[in-house]
Amino acid sequence: MNELYFEGWGYLKTNETNKEKAMDKLMKILSHEGFDFVFDKVELRNEDGEEITEEE
Repeated sequence: MNELYFEGWGYLKTNETNKEKAMDKLMKILSHEGFDFVFDKVELRNEDGEEITEEE
């Protein structure tokens, strides 16, 4: 399989408040199109830029 390699940040808007659920939704979209995506660093942040942690 070929690799499309890139580095950088991407920002996606979501109503999801759980990082794992948000990542699962994105992975479903990518896998449907044939992409096997690897997350290096993922943060879920609110509109104020504060990280949403699992305890919230």
